[in-house]
Amino acid sequence: MPEFAVPAELIRERLLVATPFTRPVEIQGAVVHGELNLEDVNSPASLHLKGCYFLHPVIMRNARLARVALDGSRLESLDARGLHVTQDVSLGRFEVHKGRKPQAFTVTNGVLLDGARIKGDLICTGAHLESNEGPAFSGEGIRVRNLLLDEMTVETKGSKEVQSRDKESAEKGAIQLSGAYVTGGLVDCRMSTVKNSVGHGFQGNGLRVRGSMFFGGIEVTSRDTAIKLLGAEVGIALVFGRISMERRDRQEDTHLTSTSDSAVRADHLHVGERTTLVGGTYRGSRKQEGVLGFLGAELGISLDLREIHMVNEDGRIILNLEDSRVARLILPADAICNNLRGKCDTDTAKKIKLDGAEFSRTRKIRGTNASQRDDWKHLLRWHHDPDYCAHPYERLALSYRDSGRDKDARNVLIAQQNHLAKTEDAGNCVSKAGLHILRALNGYGYRVSLLFLVWVPVLLTVTFSAGVFAHWFDATNGCNCNLVNQFAIGLNKVFYVFGAASGTEQCTLDMRTGAGQGVYAFFWLLRFASWVIFTFLLGAFLNLIRKLH
Repeated sequence: MPEFAVPAELIRERLLVATPFTRPVEIQGAVVHGELNLEDVNSPASLHLKGCYFLHPVIMRNARLARVALDGSRLESLDARGLHVTQDVSLGRFEVHKGRKPQAFTVTNGVLLDGARIKGDLICTGAHLESNEGPAFSGEGIRVRNLLLDEMTVETKGSKEVQSRDKESAEKGAIQLSGAYVTGGLVDCRMSTVKNSVGHGFQGNGLRVRGSMFFGGIEVTSRDTAIKLLGAEVGIALVFGRISMERRDRQEDTHLTSTSDSAVRADHLHVGERTTLVGGTYRGSRKQEGVLGFLGAELGISLDLREIHMVNEDGRIILNLEDSRVARLILPADAICNNLRGKCDTDTAKKIKLDGAEFSRTRKIRGTNASQRDDWKHLLRWHHDPDYCAHPYERLALSYRDSGRDKDARNVLIAQQNHLAKTEDAGNCVSKAGLHILRALNGYGYRVSLLFLVWVPVLLTVTFSAGVFAHWFDATNGCNCNLVNQFAIGLNKVFYVFGAASGTEQCTLDMRTGAGQGVYAFFWLLRFASWVIFTFLLGAFLNLIRKLH
């Protein structure tokens, strides 16, 4: 408990009479009586009120100061909208008594820094912020060099009465940074705990960060979206989960939970280099949008989704990457499905949305089944992709082709056609039958070797056998037909376009008998089959089938 009292008016007067050469107004461990109202105060001095206890709200609207430090202080609320500071604003911990645990900056009804201009850093490390109405920490439109929100405890406790009275304010985030601009290189939210029973956890729509954002070890529980970054811009990296691989004893996983929305919604997000979600649990309740939503986002060089656990309480869609762009996608297949070698239950299987997503290559994770061809084909099959979309298959095939893996690329395109054949997009039963025939003959044009190694030998074998059987069933008109003549009968009747084989004038089919007529009709069927096979051979060599499919 503070040991002495200071009137709030005295602090205001000291700031008003200060000159550029005046020492900072510095008070430690005091009770401040009265309302400290510094609205529109313009002073070149710094204000250091550390470990103090304020009996009334603190107002700094549109004030201009050199530096503000309220470390370890306790107050009802802080209204510093439009504040201009030439150095830092510190709202963190302070060691009131040497050797004791540092005292955290504590606010019971919110911190408002909307529109503030801070040329230095905003430091809120270890702060305890609460609010009964609106955000516990609001910095909409703030401009600051670096923003340190690590190890904080933030909670909004809006009741139903408050929510009905001010719906717009209640639906904001417990940490509200929409439209903020971080000119330096860092937004640090590591190891913080955020709760909001009436709105979002962390909301940064339109947030611009020239450097990186870190959410390692953060724990967010909210009614609406846990972390919302619609249209945000991050210059270097957006990192969730584990931060430093060298200090494993300090690592903490990220835990994001939303009771009625997505865990992360970052539609149209722009990240300069990398997006990392390594390690963590993400729970949401959004039927259509999924647990993690990156619709139309540009995610930089890589998107890393290793060792994460995603749960959708109100549906099966857990990952939405529609129309997103990333150079390298690291998505372990076992993060989506635990039964990669079997058939999943179509009613309970987790689903991903990849329509319109663009990625140049996928990465194989050592020690897991991630990004292997069969695993990716499993993910894109009809029980993990809610609708048939050709684009994800094409992008995956392109990534394999760019890395010189043409065989894998062809296998992916074959899997695409197999997927199409199982959906209504394939058309009527005739169209589906045509797809099945194409698959059997030459793998939709991607396996020409099937024609050479399977169907041509089968056709020749059946042709020769038919000539032999024709002689056995007395379908020929001569008795001097040796084995070569019998083979020649089949070649002549089936491959008639090549001309008659020599030596077959006296060994022909007897069309006067029923056996001869039946064998002749069978030869016509074989002739039609030969035309089909050689047409596909010609089409494959001219690349016609690949262009049509």
